[in-house]
Amino acid sequence: MSAYKRPDRLGSFRRFALAFWKPAQDGTIYGTIFTDATNMLALAKKAEAEHGVKITPGHVVGKALALGLRAAPQMNSKVIWGTIYQKETIDIYFQVDVEGGKDLSGVLIERADEKSLLDIAKELREKATALRAGKDKQYERTQKGFLSRIPPFVLNRILRLLTFLEFNLGIALTFLPGVKRDAFGTAMVTNVGMMGIDIAYAPLIPITRVGVIGLVGRVVDEPMVVDGKIEIRPKLTASATFDHRLGDGAQIGVLVRTARAFMDNPHL
Repeated sequence: MSAYKRPDRLGSFRRFALAFWKPAQDGTIYGTIFTDATNMLALAKKAEAEHGVKITPGHVVGKALALGLRAAPQMNSKVIWGTIYQKETIDIYFQVDVEGGKDLSGVLIERADEKSLLDIAKELREKATALRAGKDKQYERTQKGFLSRIPPFVLNRILRLLTFLEFNLGIALTFLPGVKRDAFGTAMVTNVGMMGIDIAYAPLIPITRVGVIGLVGRVVDEPMVVDGKIEIRPKLTASATFDHRLGDGAQIGVLVRTARAFMDNPHL
């Protein structure tokens, strides 16, 4: 796996964690933060007026998560052969609804920590439009194509085999129609607020080897204490699921504090 490097040293708890938990669903951490979305909404209004680009809370949370992973690089990893391998780039997978909400897929924004909110929003818009228009080869040829015709109990074995080939043996699956290498990056973002949901948590998906999933809730007006006074402010709820094998409270705390700082004061 040329895109990943093995760390020089693992702390004792990381070694125990790798020994305790095998599949990701055996050790997960869930968390929620609330943030004042006033600056976020003001920036979105400015971006649309000056650049014609719509900035959503999902874009902001995705960028914030990327910056958090840069500050806590151990979380930007996958577990391969029972060892944590850190990825060299921070690539965020944004889940996207397709076919009028009947199906779910997504697009990968590579090096998201290095891109501006405007760049992320533009790239995501272009890729999501192509995906929904049937122009994304990976979705059309795999998820909607030959994989959709295989019974679930057989599909389970095929997906596990493909995951093993790509990550454990380092065999790129690009020989399959439309398949891209490491298509899910190291973190996912999904927007549940558009479905009217305030708070939600998502399970980690073993075949992706992704250790962080962020969920974006609704923005709702609620009372907040601002400079010692109660004011009505727009509040955004964001939650996340973490693979405990990649980090504990210290690493996750750095990630969350960095992400929250950007969410509180995002910039274009």
